[in-house]
Amino acid sequence: MRPSRRGPMRPSPRRASLTLPLGVLLAVLACVPAARAAENPVVTVERLSDRVLVANTPIIGRANVTAIATRKGLVLVDAAASPYLAGQLKQALEKQLGRTDWVCVINTHVHDHTGGNGLFKNLPIIGHENAVEDSKAVAEVLASEEKKATAVRGVRTQVQEVQKKLDGGAADADALRAQIGFWQALERDLVQGFEVVVPNVRFTDELTLDMGDLTIHALYLGQGHSAADVLVHVSEEKLVVAGSACGPMFPRVGDKIALADLQRSVAVLDKVLKAGIERVVPSHAEPGGREIAERRRDYYRDLLAGVTAARGQGLTLEKAQAELGLEQRFPYMRGTRVFQGTPEQAHAANVAAVWKLVQ
Repeated sequence: MRPSRRGPMRPSPRRASLTLPLGVLLAVLACVPAARAAENPVVTVERLSDRVLVANTPIIGRANVTAIATRKGLVLVDAAASPYLAGQLKQALEKQLGRTDWVCVINTHVHDHTGGNGLFKNLPIIGHENAVEDSKAVAEVLASEEKKATAVRGVRTQVQEVQKKLDGGAADADALRAQIGFWQALERDLVQGFEVVVPNVRFTDELTLDMGDLTIHALYLGQGHSAADVLVHVSEEKLVVAGSACGPMFPRVGDKIALADLQRSVAVLDKVLKAGIERVVPSHAEPGGREIAERRRDYYRDLLAGVTAARGQGLTLEKAQAELGLEQRFPYMRGTRVFQGTPEQAHAANVAAVWKLVQ
């Protein structure tokens, strides 16, 4: 595996690590319906091609990890939220691939995707340089005993719900017992805490891996979902692993996003689309087609152009929001899901956010 770097990129020989509780699951554990657990007690694996597999744990909601089989070894994109989760996914992927020769990990961002890095701590773990600060910020949040206690209660609630079904004589007893073991293992991760290893090979703009039969590009998308958003492009597979920076949910232009970040996102997405990608793997949704990346690129591009034009015409923000109505000017966003509110409200907020950036 030979990495090459373009721009001001630097390897980071020193490994930074933090000991964290399993707080990255806090938001999930409180709201996962126990009914979903019966679909699969631990792991599902989807094969996208002979060389690409995507795994997740549906019991807590989809959080994808992607394995890429290359001539020089296995590459893992993201490492789940905790050591136990990562171990379960790793074993399932190895079984499907018939190989165990992992050679590196690529983190698309921090959040709930680096908890299992410690299982691969002797390998290159690749991520954006901002992942270091993001990890520190997450550590501060996750050190809260109050939030830790909330997460434990959430886990125990799931165990109780599954136990009720088991006590009631449910037909799928073996699957239910597996679910209980799953939740109890997560609780151990939470209570004991665990080491989260920060990427030890870090870059600023782009990093390319020559894997013999495949070329893998890690591309920085700019501040977006996080400060360390990375898109992983596998040229020969016409594949992009997009993390949470490019998914099916309605995008949000947050307060920390700068004009240059939006422009970078448009440029990077345009680059991989022109390279002929056909499949996109988001972090928290099913793999889909190139339209996922097209929709995000087009929205940011058209939003920037529309707000810039409105500014040039001397319109007020309110007039610009009316002129740039979602249904009239962005019909390709129709039906896009939002975290809260409506798509129209999310879009109006994005227009206002970009309005502040464009002078």
